Amino acid sequence: MTGRPARVLSVAGLDPCGCSGLLADVRTFDSLGAFSTGVVTALTAQNTVEVTRIDVTPPASIAAQLEAVLTDVGADAIKIGMLGSPESADAVAEVLEGHAPLPLVVDPVLESSTGTRLFSNGDLLPALRRLLRRTTVMTPNLGELEELTGLPTATFAEQVAAARSLVDGFGASAVLVKGGHGDGNTIVDLLYDGERTRRFEHQRIATPDDRGTGCTLSSAIAVNLARALPLEMSVEQGIEVVQRALRGSLDLGAGPGPVYQLAKQRRSSDVG
Repeated sequence: MTGRPARVLSVAGLDPCGCSGLLADVRTFDSLGAFSTGVVTALTAQNTVEVTRIDVTPPASIAAQLEAVLTDVGADAIKIGMLGSPESADAVAEVLEGHAPLPLVVDPVLESSTGTRLFSNGDLLPALRRLLRRTTVMTPNLGELEELTGLPTATFAEQVAAARSLVDGFGASAVLVKGGHGDGNTIVDLLYDGERTRRFEHQRIATPDDRGTGCTLSSAIAVNLARALPLEMSVEQGIEVVQRALRGSLDLGAGPGPVYQLAKQRRSSDVG
């Protein structure tokens, strides 16, 4: 690689086991050759089985971390994951409004893979309203989409309608609905950008070790946007990164282990 690498910033919670959150984001950035920076929004005590403690970072500290990165090292794109509270969302929005717009990927994390609530003291969508006006793409899974919008998501048409409500009603430029929590061997992700709907279909990779897929996808998309790739191509290549990480997933811990973003690329003839 010649020249400066893409600078990509993760704003997320810290999972000490590295299966999700900030450490998974950074591993994804590193796997794609980007320069990683990070803002810690919460310290969690969790492993592959449970979350036992969450300490949300004070909003002033989040703002100071973010300002420190943006005013010095800088960023070419930002990925936002766990925010923890409405006050944290406001702190991030306040800082970003003082800087030139950047590609922004918002992964609306509501709960951990083990079912622990990761956002407290209010509803996430109103808290995200300021951020969504600057968002390039929001990446909810089916459960998050339904909770955020209050609309059903059982069918593809319903998912499109729910995604449209986030774009039309809250100002996000685009919404990528992740279909991995749906049924069947074929996963359908949908991208709605206010005008067009694009389907991305791929085969489900059978593994019990699938922690961190959402973090990986949103982070890979952020890297691609930092390199000025079009959104559809950024999503398509991001899905490929997740599939590679799933094939290289690690059996670590007593619960579902993590996907491994640094797993070597397999040949296309090995895919199945």
